[in-house]
Amino acid sequence: MSRPFGVILLGLLATLVGVMYVFAGLRLTTAVTFGPVESGNGVWFSGLLTLIVGLIWIGVGGALFSLQAWGLLFCEIMAIFGLINATFILLSGGSQANWGLFVLPLLVLWYCNRPSIKAAFSEAGVTAV
Repeated sequence: MSRPFGVILLGLLATLVGVMYVFAGLRLTTAVTFGPVESGNGVWFSGLLTLIVGLIWIGVGGALFSLQAWGLLFCEIMAIFGLINATFILLSGGSQANWGLFVLPLLVLWYCNRPSIKAAFSEAGVTAV
């Protein structure tokens, strides 16, 4: 079975997010400069953590492209965190425009738990999540 289109799309988005985090982390650690550089107040450490998160997201993108089960599990966990975050935003009196924050993680969670997606990951030679 080949990779489903949605898994390719999730892998591409995860890789792009990772690249953006890496650029932000490099900028905050002053390794490269794209304009004025902040300094002090723990900005370098924050940049280091941002760089690490970016590398994790790039790894998740690669795991999704190669149909590794931990990449799918990571997407499911992040979707659950997104749902929790969206619930807090909606309960804090957010506008109706914030419903998109709730719908997108719900859609990702639904897609990751479809039987055809689970079958694609189990046929790739790894155990299903």
